[in-house]
Amino acid sequence: FFQALGHVSGGHVNPAVTLSFCLARQMSVLRGLLYMVVQIAGGIAAAGILYGVVPTIYQSSIGIAVKNVNISDVQAFGVEVMTTFSLIMAIQGT
Repeated sequence: FFQALGHVSGGHVNPAVTLSFCLARQMSVLRGLLYMVVQIAGGIAAAGILYGVVPTIYQSSIGIAVKNVNISDVQAFGVEVMTTFSLIMAIQGT
């Protein structure tokens, strides 16, 4: 996927990655904001398409991830932060 689109946007399909490039001054703030607006709009459009092609019986649970009851909200947020950090480190390191 990134190989197909990398030459267009540098492979930025995640606003967190775009933000990291802005903070590292590898991208202008204006370009970063425009990328993020388009990324979010693309996510909304993709969700709409997915909602349209999935049978009605399954539409109420599309994309729902449920955390384990033994994990607190703070712990779940921490996992999200760590995985996002790992993604950004992998991208920024290349």
